[in-house]
Amino acid sequence: MATALEHALGPHTVADWRAARHSPGGDRLELLLGHFHSSPPRDEAHQLVIGALFHALWSAVSAASRPDLHVLPSEPVEISTAWRTVLVPDVAVFNAPPQRTTLAARSLLLAAAVWPPASTWHERELKLTGYAGAGIEYLWTVELSPAHRGPHRFRAHRLVHGTYREELTDKTGAQLPRVPAPLPVTLDTRTLYL
Repeated sequence: MATALEHALGPHTVADWRAARHSPGGDRLELLLGHFHSSPPRDEAHQLVIGALFHALWSAVSAASRPDLHVLPSEPVEISTAWRTVLVPDVAVFNAPPQRTTLAARSLLLAAAVWPPASTWHERELKLTGYAGAGIEYLWTVELSPAHRGPHRFRAHRLVHGTYREELTDKTGAQLPRVPAPLPVTLDTRTLYL
C-alpha cells in the first residue's frame, strides 16, 4: 500500500470539518482528502466488535501499568491539514489524553478500524493511506462478515517504510497471544462474534 496521493483534494478543510454540524444520532463525519464522508450509526455487530477491541486494549494497558497510554473509542484524529484529512478510528491507543476536538496524529500509536460489508475498497484505501501517511505504526482492521455473526476477518498491520505490512490475520476465531501493538496484547477473536 503506497502513501502517495493520487486523488484530487476536495474543497473542504479541517476548519470546515470543525465547523460542520456533527450528528448527535451516531453518524460519524470524517474528512477524506478534503471531501466529507459520513458513516451511518453502527449496528449491533459493529458495536460488539468495537467493545471487544476496546476491552482487549484497555486490559493490556492496565496489565502493563501504562498510565501514559489512553484507549479511546471514536476519537477524531487530525491526520494532516495539508491533506485535509480527519479520521475517526473505531478504537485507538494514544500517548496523550484528549483535550480538544481532535487529537494530533503524532500521539496516535494504534488505530483500529471496523469495516462494515457496505464499505468500499476506495474508502478503505483512502483511510489506510491517511494513517500510513501520518506514520501510524500499528493498524488493526476487522472486516465484518455479510452475515454479521462471523467469522469476521481480523488483520494486524505494521507500518514498514511507509507501507502497511500485514503481520497477523485470523478469520476463524482464535486466541492470539501476540498481536502487533505498541504494548503486549492478547486478543481472543472469538469475542468479536455475536
